[in-house]
Amino acid sequence: MREAYASTGQASKSGPSGNGYDLSETDTGPSIHEQVTNWFKSLQPLKTWGLIAEVLGLKEHAAKHRAANHRGYSVEEIRILLHSDEGDQILEMLMAEAEPAWWRALRINLNLSKAVAAQAQWTQSVMALDAAPMDRPTRSKMKKVIDADRAFNRARTQKELAAGLLHQDADRAKDRVLVGTSTTGKMHAAGMRAGGRGR
Repeated sequence: MREAYASTGQASKSGPSGNGYDLSETDTGPSIHEQVTNWFKSLQPLKTWGLIAEVLGLKEHAAKHRAANHRGYSVEEIRILLHSDEGDQILEMLMAEAEPAWWRALRINLNLSKAVAAQAQWTQSVMALDAAPMDRPTRSKMKKVIDADRAFNRARTQKELAAGLLHQDADRAKDRVLVGTSTTGKMHAAGMRAGGRGR
């Protein structure tokens, strides 16, 4: 897939999906199909159907239907997008306003990953400048930049710790549900056996 990143916009209503799942527009905004098409359009505004055909392996006729929102994307096509380098953007579309614990933790990690990548590029630029001769005022500014980098690293560590704790809380909640379900089932079974002996 071509390397480009952009947010999704608005589009017209989409038709029924071709895989039996209706992901049409709701009160909260455009459907998943429209959002995916808008995302493709942000990457290639002209002849968007060509990019859709290339990425999803579709024929021209099918790609044009999707570009016009006359036909929805199948689950298999969404899966192809999720497996791409830009899959995180598609996942954000799918999750919409949902806020399960695992998604909050994953989103923190995704944002941290993007920030770390940007920081790595920025650090290389700073190191190149630091190696060059400079006057005292410029050197003082450079020190402030390096101090800011250290502050970012501390903040990142705190975020990573928070994400880890969020994962632990979600796991504990699942364990409590499983234990509660198991205990209830055992009590119910014991009651049935006791009732049977009394007859």
